[in-house]
Amino acid sequence: MRRRCAAAAAASVELLIRIANLVFILVLYRFLHRAVALVMEDVRKAAPLDSAVGKLIVMEVPEGASVFLGKEENRVAAVGSHISIGAGKTLGRLDDNDIIILDPFASGHHAEIFSHRSSLFIRDLGSLNTTRVNARKLHKPHRLRPGDVIQIGETRLVFEE
Repeated sequence: MRRRCAAAAAASVELLIRIANLVFILVLYRFLHRAVALVMEDVRKAAPLDSAVGKLIVMEVPEGASVFLGKEENRVAAVGSHISIGAGKTLGRLDDNDIIILDPFASGHHAEIFSHRSSLFIRDLGSLNTTRVNARKLHKPHRLRPGDVIQIGETRLVFEE
């Protein structure tokens, strides 16, 4: 009889140890899952997936016109200059643009470059003479590809990655 009681007690203790191990593993899994989720959230905040970069090369500037880098840089971009760009860049004739194009056929706020799913796009901002990409008028946003020729007024820029 004592052997049966001892065997039953040993089986109960073993069952409790297995349950405790299972609970420990579940708690550990939950902790690790939450830790990874927090790290992923920080990574997403630090480097958005929509971040994309490229450059514009000043290809042609008509006589009497010029291209300036606005805001902080405030310098002239000569023909052949490379201009680093990313999302949120505006192009136009007014001083508050990132790329100022002093071309009589450019509007004050002519076009904008933005990113979506790791690609850069350009859209016309309702300019009088429209924005052209590869000699076609923009009626909707255009995904920029290497070699695309962007025309603002009579000024032409080439997009490169």
